[in-house]
Amino acid sequence: MREREIVHINVSHFMAAVEETLEPRLRGRPTVVARDAERAVLFDVSETAFRAGVRKGMFLRDAKRILRDLTVIEPKPLIYARAQKALFETMCRFSPLIEQQERGHLFIDASGTRRLFGPPGDLAARIRREVKDALSLIPSTGHAANKLVAKVATRVVKPDGFASIPHGSEASFLSPQEVDLLPGVGPKIARTLTSLGVETLGILAGLTEGQAAAVLGRGGVRLRLLAAGIDDSPVLGGATGPAVRVEVPFPEDSSDPEELSRRLFDAVEEGGMQVRLMNRGVCSLKLEIWYADGLTAVGSEQFLVPLTTDRSLFLKATLLAERIQVRRVRIKQVALTFSKLSESVRQLDLFLPPDLEKEQRLQAALDTIRRKYDLHAVRYARSLA
Repeated sequence: MREREIVHINVSHFMAAVEETLEPRLRGRPTVVARDAERAVLFDVSETAFRAGVRKGMFLRDAKRILRDLTVIEPKPLIYARAQKALFETMCRFSPLIEQQERGHLFIDASGTRRLFGPPGDLAARIRREVKDALSLIPSTGHAANKLVAKVATRVVKPDGFASIPHGSEASFLSPQEVDLLPGVGPKIARTLTSLGVETLGILAGLTEGQAAAVLGRGGVRLRLLAAGIDDSPVLGGATGPAVRVEVPFPEDSSDPEELSRRLFDAVEEGGMQVRLMNRGVCSLKLEIWYADGLTAVGSEQFLVPLTTDRSLFLKATLLAERIQVRRVRIKQVALTFSKLSESVRQLDLFLPPDLEKEQRLQAALDTIRRKYDLHAVRYARSLA
């Protein structure tokens, strides 16, 4: 059986890294990507801000209390989408099997490429150089026999290091690492484990199945195997692209249906544009409504035919909102996740209904203007207060 060779590319703090590439003066400064609003949430933070204690998802006002000299950059979703696309296209030169996850994270299955590119460890180093030369981004890069170990390797050497883990040494590499480096171990699970003295992956791997299940439930058995470096999940190449998630906070808590409609349309415009930049269509849409009292309503829908236009996506988002929005409580934020992104194949105009043909032509014209200038260069009146 042929040994697998997996390379993981991890561009830490992707949005902030792209901003530093566009504006080199930002390098070394504490920088965050956030909208200029009273209740803004941080979309991303630079490495300098991260080391000072600022975290993605934090409120902007709280981040400014930590760092008074914080530089705030307005998000540029189209730029980030182009950067992700360029990163993916750079990887396509080395393997047909590439899995995109969140922005700046890719897995490359380099199995069987030795005759073309030499030893996999050398290929991983070459990929790292290619990304740096072509995009001016410096990723942390890991090479290993499976996705799990390659991903942990990039976390160990982040923000811009390199690690190649030889076959057979997965367990010895993972053993001294802290438990929060393991994918699937969030802050809550990490606190539970460390409170019981399980501070490293070696200790976690050494638990019995019964002990792991007693501490973490059924998921604990799987985490125990992962901590030992056991992972047979494949690199999922093909048509499916990474999910696109857009969060839109309300200027102030509101229960006004018109305000909800405006914010949904904002999310659709931003997410739909990112999806179309990848030449994809949306086959799954998830809506989250965050209420002022801390509760959340969630709903999703699957589509047999990929949706591509803002109008079609907005209609589906509106129907989702009508289905899950059953509380008369003020809303603070909405989030849309566009997933199961498949190749978007445009049907010939000969077979299109006249209204759909007009919709697609209008969408194409809007996208052309926005790609040249900015996402908000031209807007629908419904998105304006």
